[in-house]
Amino acid sequence: MLIRFDLDLLWTTRNRKSIFHVAVEKRHESMFNLLNEIGSVGDIIINTKIEDTGNILHLAAGLAPKEKLNAVSGAALQMQREMLWFKEVEKVVPPAFKQMKNGNEETPYALFSRTHEELRTKGEKWMMDTTKYSMVVATLISFIMFTAAKADGLKHSPNLFMVFSVSSAIALFCSLTSLVMFLSILTSRYSYNDFLVRLPVMLMIGVASLFISIAAMIVSFSASFWSDRELPLISVVSGLFACVPILCVLLKYRLFVDIVRSTFFRFRKRRRLL
Repeated sequence: MLIRFDLDLLWTTRNRKSIFHVAVEKRHESMFNLLNEIGSVGDIIINTKIEDTGNILHLAAGLAPKEKLNAVSGAALQMQREMLWFKEVEKVVPPAFKQMKNGNEETPYALFSRTHEELRTKGEKWMMDTTKYSMVVATLISFIMFTAAKADGLKHSPNLFMVFSVSSAIALFCSLTSLVMFLSILTSRYSYNDFLVRLPVMLMIGVASLFISIAAMIVSFSASFWSDRELPLISVVSGLFACVPILCVLLKYRLFVDIVRSTFFRFRKRRRLL
């Protein structure tokens, strides 16, 4: 709104940084998106070099303010957010800026690696801890569904028998799928580019498969008890307690939503502001 009334704000600088340089440094996405609306003026601003600091890509290579990092849950997703931001700024700079060195003789990539090494280490630990805890649940489900005895009491009810068989198979296959994803995460190199898409997508598939296996296990367990006509009360009580594993799904729900939102819906086109 201020730019509409005073275009000179585009050229105003503080410590040789324009409002767009500060927007990149402080991670103000909506302000940075205005560069796409001001045409050639935006190209001139982007091409401005800052003494000692380097260029605008060097600013994106620095670590984000704490309030921006804390807006994302988990060090791994924070690392992904930083990689996404760096890649987004990289799209608008000239190719020569990617290899330009600042006052410390560092390219943007070298600066990013140095400033984010601690966050990368924390992201690796967070990813491994989350994976190990999820693997315990997936392993238990796989063991239970693989060793589960065939419910003979379901033979008199073809529909319940079909529900039990299909849900048991789904629980087993999905739990094994989540185990494969979690093992792939544990054996990953944990490079910076891995945090961009590969690790979050594998974690998302693993968590989603774990959700499905838990739900299928509950259905299978409930079907086996509801078939017992001689003990209706026990069947009802057992069916109600079978819903307890849903707590695990609820606890992991926010994590799953954050992964999907951060990976696929982070930088989307917005309506024009100017």
